[in-house]
Amino acid sequence: MMWGRSTSKSKSKSSKRRSSSGNSKSSREKAEAAARKRVLETFEALRLASSDDMEDADAVALEADENIGAEGIFSMCDQLGIDAEADVEVLLIAWKCGCGAMGTITKDEFLTGMTAMGCTTVAELKNVLPALRMEIEDRRMFKTFYRYVFQLARDGTAKSVDKETVMGLMCVLLRGTGDDECRSRHLDSFLAFLETSEKTRVSADQWNSFLDFSMQISQDFSNFDEDGAWPLLLDDWVEWAREKAAKA
Repeated sequence: MMWGRSTSKSKSKSSKRRSSSGNSKSSREKAEAAARKRVLETFEALRLASSDDMEDADAVALEADENIGAEGIFSMCDQLGIDAEADVEVLLIAWKCGCGAMGTITKDEFLTGMTAMGCTTVAELKNVLPALRMEIEDRRMFKTFYRYVFQLARDGTAKSVDKETVMGLMCVLLRGTGDDECRSRHLDSFLAFLETSEKTRVSADQWNSFLDFSMQISQDFSNFDEDGAWPLLLDDWVEWAREKAAKA
């Protein structure tokens, strides 16, 4: 009889634990579903952000578009208080969302990114921007982010990006603002070289190597190895910069 009563109590306790666990899981699932719903509402608001200012035909086309387009991104940036064309934050958001193309965010990308950042609204997203900026203070993390941006800027499966786009993105990524230190001591010189170069496009290897070069090579190129494995574009730039310095 003692064994029987003990077993009954044990079953009762076990049942309560399962019930408590089930209730906890149910509450978590409800919270996740509610958060997902708010994210999708935010997505829809941004997707349709510019329809009121459009002609009827354009508005109908926007209704059929399942992604957040350029106008929706500009609307989001306005709400965030950032410049869509000059501030690094919009690229950080694209990175966190895993966007596959510049100027557009799919529903899955937006949902994945907002969930990962713990946000459901644009107002909440604004609150996490300082943490996103802090994340790329880590050199290795910045390198990962920097390489992603080149992939984002590619047109489809193209292996290179036009130099005007490259120059603009380098300014956003590498030039310091306010009290922030410029991430590349060579940036101004390299941009000036690209401006005069006959090269019209930059490859991923050239893009990636410039960041490595910036981290390793001194301002006066004194530790630059002409027989090193740098891309030819960087060799040509160093030669150009040295000739320019000699004439100064």
